[in-house]
Amino acid sequence: MTTTDPPGDVDLSGGERLRSVLRHHPAGVVVVTAAGPQGPAGCTVSSFSSASLRPPLVSLCLDHASTTWAAVRHSSRLAVHLLDARHRDLAARFAGRWDDRFGPATPWHPDDDGVPWLRTGTARLRCTVHRAVDVGDHALVIADVRRIDPGEAANPLVYLTGRYGVHTPL
Repeated sequence: MTTTDPPGDVDLSGGERLRSVLRHHPAGVVVVTAAGPQGPAGCTVSSFSSASLRPPLVSLCLDHASTTWAAVRHSSRLAVHLLDARHRDLAARFAGRWDDRFGPATPWHPDDDGVPWLRTGTARLRCTVHRAVDVGDHALVIADVRRIDPGEAANPLVYLTGRYGVHTPL
């Protein structure tokens, strides 16, 4: 018996085809921060999800090449900042490749463990790494939620087709 690929299947080794399909699936936007040996680190993440309520766990993916993953791996502590529509510029700043993420345009302070705590007014979670698993070019991080700052009700920022937006109820 021989098998053949169904019509339309293509080589996925480069990941671009998968990226082009998944960009049509909306994702919530968060900023993840950590304290590393080189100072504060942070990045925008759209792979954030609840993993468990008992115990309270969340999951996210961080690129192995990112300074944020290096800081999380070093300290095992991180903060997750859920963003709303007012924070599109903050999401863009932390998604970029420049080093001024924690400059004057970003109000923040270190929490009790030195983890950067952004002053966004939206929900924030202080977490410790429960487990990290290498998955391709990323680390899948499962984190224990240790503290919740519920913030104010917000219009969640989402990412879809390469752009930031908001959810519109049907």
